Amino acid sequence: MLHSLKSLLNFLLTLCRIKKREKILVPSKDLPEEKKEIPVFKKKNLKHIWCDGERVVIDWPKVITHKEEEKWKLPEKCMRLRLDARDDDIDKFVVHWDGCFSAIMCHQVLESRGLSVHFCIDNDGTIIQLMDTNNIAWHARGVNTKSIGVEVSNAVYMKHASKYKPPRPVWENVECHGKQIGPILGFTDEQVKALKVLTKTICERYKIPLQVPLNEKGELIKGVAKSWKTFKGVMAHYHLNKGKTDPAGLDLKEVVKDETK
Repeated sequence: MLHSLKSLLNFLLTLCRIKKREKILVPSKDLPEEKKEIPVFKKKNLKHIWCDGERVVIDWPKVITHKEEEKWKLPEKCMRLRLDARDDDIDKFVVHWDGCFSAIMCHQVLESRGLSVHFCIDNDGTIIQLMDTNNIAWHARGVNTKSIGVEVSNAVYMKHASKYKPPRPVWENVECHGKQIGPILGFTDEQVKALKVLTKTICERYKIPLQVPLNEKGELIKGVAKSWKTFKGVMAHYHLNKGKTDPAGLDLKEVVKDETK
């Protein structure tokens, strides 16, 4: 009798274990969905420039401004301060080369001569802001009050080529004001990329048309533009003055090209 009870008890225990196992081994679709860890993406470390006292985001990794690094700030004697916004006045973005070996040298030359420009682009493509874009810089006679300017670092003449490591590009067959002035030292790829980004950022901020002076054939004018006073867009310094050749050899049409089309 006792043996029969033990056998019955063992049978019942076995049955319970089977039921318990069946309860656990339910189809996976009936299991509660496992919570997945959602990755947290860090915000991009966006850079900025200063326009009328406000930060304006610029999609370029190498940017230094006069606000964050005081040494780059030009003295007030080199500019005209504007207390009111000049947004409606600005309709030109003027591109120069600085004739210098570096942006720091350009800064020194500007300060010593009582001149100014809003931005420099150094040899490695670093964009450096020297003053707020709302203030008037002395960089392009005749259009200073209606423009923002940038100096791209470049010593220009071939006699300086050996001073650059790595070597700078060389622009051959450069024409300006109906004359050949090449070969000359050109801008580095990083400088041109930085210039494109800065140009588009400034033009978007101030609603400057992304266009350059063209002739009847749709080619970039390589001399003084007849309508330089009234033209709205991106201009070379030589478009404004027959005595200037900067930045001859640069394809400004490519600089303003809308790559999204």
